Amino acid sequence: MKILTWNTFGLPFFPKKAERMDSIKRILERVKPDIAGLQEVIMTSDAKRFDNAIYQEKNLLTRAGLVTIYNPKTIQLKNTETITYNKQGRWWRHPEQFFDMLISKGFQASEVYHQDIGDFIFINTHLLSSEGKDPHQLQQFEQLFSYVDKKLDAGNKVLLAGDLNITIDTDSYQKITGLMKDFANPQAELDYILGSPELSSIDQRIAKYTPHLGFQRFMYPSDHPCLVSEVSSQQTN
Repeated sequence: MKILTWNTFGLPFFPKKAERMDSIKRILERVKPDIAGLQEVIMTSDAKRFDNAIYQEKNLLTRAGLVTIYNPKTIQLKNTETITYNKQGRWWRHPEQFFDMLISKGFQASEVYHQDIGDFIFINTHLLSSEGKDPHQLQQFEQLFSYVDKKLDAGNKVLLAGDLNITIDTDSYQKITGLMKDFANPQAELDYILGSPELSSIDQRIAKYTPHLGFQRFMYPSDHPCLVSEVSSQQTN
């Protein structure tokens, strides 16, 4: 099963947003993920560009800036919910947090089925930008961690994807990888795909045509890499 996550850099008023969103859509059509988590899709008009997209509208904005896309030929969607983080940051501390507060940052949890993986929960999220130093971000992480921990304790398979805004040297990274395996490419830095212990990643890569591979100028189509992971329920050595 192919998983994708991408922070799309869809903040309003930044240059060439419509062109960049169209480029992101074309790249997704080329990669063909079974399920994908997109972050920073701020405007609902941008969310509507994507087929088979799960999102919630909030006054012309996409709630939490999150869009989950699935392939209906391989993924059966059973239920989805968006949970708002209790802490939303402080706009006067970091300019990006102004938009974060408008969209009500949180995480999207979808109950889905794939014939090779079985039933699992796909979580798409974007934590505050601070790389593990903002107390509001730490509280967001703890809320997310508690949710994941409860789902795993209940026997669910879980895949967590998104821009966690943490690095591998933080306590948050050590804590989450105590529960889940890191399936992402180490070049990603702040973006992750993590899976529960019974799952394995048989391939991880950064998709072409993202700035981290130098095919386009910086911040085109996004300032984050597009992460792709092939996930299996079979254990690898």
